[in-house]
Amino acid sequence: MESHKDYRLETIRDNLRLFTPEIMARISAEVIRAGYELIDMNTHAPIKGRCDSFVLKAPLTYIPVGKAGVPVELGLRVAAVALSYTIRCMQNTTGDKIAVDIVKETQVLFPSFKACSFDKGFHSLGNQQDLKDLLDQVTLPKKGKVSVVDKAHEYDDDFKQAKKQHSAVESAINTLEVHGLDKCPDHGIEGFKRYVDLAVLSRNIQILGSIKRSIERQRLQEQKQAA
Repeated sequence: MESHKDYRLETIRDNLRLFTPEIMARISAEVIRAGYELIDMNTHAPIKGRCDSFVLKAPLTYIPVGKAGVPVELGLRVAAVALSYTIRCMQNTTGDKIAVDIVKETQVLFPSFKACSFDKGFHSLGNQQDLKDLLDQVTLPKKGKVSVVDKAHEYDDDFKQAKKQHSAVESAINTLEVHGLDKCPDHGIEGFKRYVDLAVLSRNIQILGSIKRSIERQRLQEQKQAA
């Protein structure tokens, strides 16, 4: 019989600190792989995404948002791609500075990610060109007055259709906020990033569960009809 051994009491917070960015990336990759298998998705088929940003409340910095009655918010701006809930925390930067990087990061997970719509906050002259080198279709409205050529481009049917569908990312962001990603209770930038990663991972797992439940419900219904 083993002698008595004392173990240090570990809290949930202690265990969560073990979730490094590398470990989170590995877990996310497994969730994505499981998603592909679950819906029998062709990983080589062209994929469209939608990118936007939102402010996650946290004791970090003041963000000017320009909304009616809300001139500033206390928190950190976060960019999200609705395709896979790819997340980028924008510390000391803005959307136009990270647009290209977040597309590249998403393409690492989804090589067939070839089309994306963006909010105006991601616009810059450099992004307009650089994103075209990465994507087959770029829906990125320009700020301010647009030229005749740009206006014709933004009135193109494909551009208008993608712009209409862009609201899906706002719905995805709202879902994240409803499921806990509205206010970060952790302190420090590392805690903030970890909290965001865990919230996104949890939401992706929840989506997989919902899909699996729908598939099982349909299977049972077909069995009942065949009986």
